[in-house]
Parts: sequence; C-alpha cells; structure tokens
Amino acid sequence: MFAFSLSDIAKSAVARSAARDRIAELDLEIEALHSAFIQRIQERKHLSQALASYSYPVVTLPAEITSEIFTQFLPSEAERPSLVGPLSPSFLLQICRQWRDVALTTPALWSTMNLDVDDSGRQDRQLHVLDCWFQRSGHCPLSISIMSWSEQVPAAAVTPLAEAISAHASRIRDMEIRLPYERLGCFTNAMPLLHSVTVGPTQFLSASIHVSEELQLKLFADAPSLKDVVLSNFFNPFCIALPWSQFTSLTASLFCNEAAEILRQSPILEICNIDVYDPRRSLPTISSIPPLSSLHSLRLVWEGEEGSPGDVASLEQFFSTLALPALESLVVSEYFLGDDPVAAILARRPQGYPRRIEIYDAHTEDGVFTMAFPNAEVSVESA
Repeated sequence: MFAFSLSDIAKSAVARSAARDRIAELDLEIEALHSAFIQRIQERKHLSQALASYSYPVVTLPAEITSEIFTQFLPSEAERPSLVGPLSPSFLLQICRQWRDVALTTPALWSTMNLDVDDSGRQDRQLHVLDCWFQRSGHCPLSISIMSWSEQVPAAAVTPLAEAISAHASRIRDMEIRLPYERLGCFTNAMPLLHSVTVGPTQFLSASIHVSEELQLKLFADAPSLKDVVLSNFFNPFCIALPWSQFTSLTASLFCNEAAEILRQSPILEICNIDVYDPRRSLPTISSIPPLSSLHSLRLVWEGEEGSPGDVASLEQFFSTLALPALESLVVSEYFLGDDPVAAILARRPQGYPRRIEIYDAHTEDGVFTMAFPNAEVSVESA
C-alpha cells in the first residue's frame, strides 16, 4: 500500500519518489495479472473445444435406435399420454435439436393420445395441438381417448375436437369415449380398423329408462372389426345401442336386466366380465337369453356395499337363464347360485363343468365345491 496521502505528493519530493516507485510496482503486478488472465482465457478455450468435440454415447446412437427408445418411453396404450406434459412425446422436443428431429420423424410416438375436455375455453389450443399430432402420426393406426367429467361441458367444447377425430376415423384402432350422453353421438363415421372400445356417458341414466329402438343412440354401426367392448359405469343399453352381435369380449358394470338385454343380443361372446349392481335397483323382469355357445370365460360378481345384497332373487334368476355349454372358466359370487350352488353351476353346463371355478362371497364351505368338481381348479373366498 502507498504510505503517503495524495496531499503529501504536492508537498514532498520523498512522497513523489515513493509514488513513482509504487506505480512501477503496480505496472509489474498488472502485467502479471494480465498474463494470468490470458492464460486462463486460453485454458478455458481449450477445455471448451475438448467438450465440444466429445459426443455422449446416447447422441451417437443411430436414429432408428433412438426412435425405438422414444417409443418405449411412452406410457402403455391403456394409459394414453396427454397432448402435453412430462409423459407426452412433446417433452422430447425440448431436449435438443437431434432428439427433436428424431421425435418428429417417429410417427408411432404421436399415434396414441388422451384428450380431457372441459369448459375452460382452451379448446382452440387443444385443437391446434391435436392437428399437429395427427400430422406427425402419418399413416399409423390411432389409439385415442376423449373424456369429459363435467356434465356441463358445452357442445362448442366437444364438437370441434370430435370433428377433428372423426376426420381420421378410418385410422382409429382402439378408442375410449367418456362424454355426457348428449355428446356421444358426435362419432358416426366409419371405423374399419376399430377393434376395441371403451364407451359410455359420464352421468347416471336410470336403469328404468327405456326408449324405442328408433330413438336409441346408435354408436359404431359401421365398425366391422369391433370385437372388444368395455362399458362405463353409467351405460344403459336401453338408451344406447351398440353392434352387440359382433362382440366377442364384454366388460361392464350393469344391473341384471341391463346385462340380460345385452347378452340376449350377443350370441358370439367368448369372454364376459360383469359386475352387477344392487339388485334392489334392477327391474324384476329379465328377458330370456339364448344359449351362449361360444362363451368360455365368465366373471359375474356382485358389486355393492359391504354385506349381503338383500333380495338376491333377481341375481339367481339372471344366472339361471344362462346356458353356457362351452364354459371353461367361471368366477362368480355365490349370491347368483341360490340354495344349491353346485347344482346351479352344473345346470349352466350339463356336459361336464368348468376347468376353473372361483367362488366369491361364499357361505358354502369350500370342501363342497372341491368334492363336486374334483378335476377343476377351485378357489373359494368367504363373504
């Protein structure tokens, strides 16, 4: 540090001499610092060049491998990704230019999608993003879900999205539609590739509501490949008509009379999974059901609150109307089987009995079933 004050320099030759010496020292220090600064600039430049010349292994992968990795990154088709968000392929566009290019040229990434429709007024943005996805998906078969859990969703929120989807109906392979009843009729185009569908309204339609066949909402009338159907909890077959005669697999939660109405029209069913609601809310009359000669797997479980369903007459009546000559697997609540559950099972398939039998809500000891069906895989779960 300089030992004199600035005023001393004007008064003292010694101070002026000391100031000159200090300036010389500072010049040397500045020169040394400048040299060190230049050295660090050069070092930084060399390190940056070395890093820039290094390629991370994932970046050196062939585009085809990267594309396959991206495809595996997606959720399963059952969980269809949203148009935006961390599990959306749109997220891959934000990583780097190379990944963006690969993602945009991988049509399969953009062929599976989920749309949540609400009344938030964001439909224009959704419609734009949806159109981008359709363009990027090329000619790939599509897996689409469109859902709205708001009963007040306006037609203006659904119709543009439905029209955009319908324009690509010929490519839709599987689909999930959960919309208010009034909006389900938006999808009427031919769907030649459609193989499986989950469908139903998002509000309760009373099991007592019946409309004439002419007034029923008819869906998927031109979907010849449709074989697998899952019905939402609020589906009412007396209000909504599907091409029942072509289905081989059915999963649903229904009242007894609703289930009977569907099975009566489904002669080629092979797999049937039905959770039956409280029978006290079901109509007592159950129409006759022709033999289901192709049905090999039946799951028929009472779906209700804890405890007994109360009046089980409609459950027993429903099960007693079934003729299942090809049945190989039976999962059933004992409430359907009446006072003699073994006889009830044997009556459904007079020529032998199923190879696999699971009894739920059982009041009968498991030994009764294992003795009656010695060659079957038997499982009994008490009520």
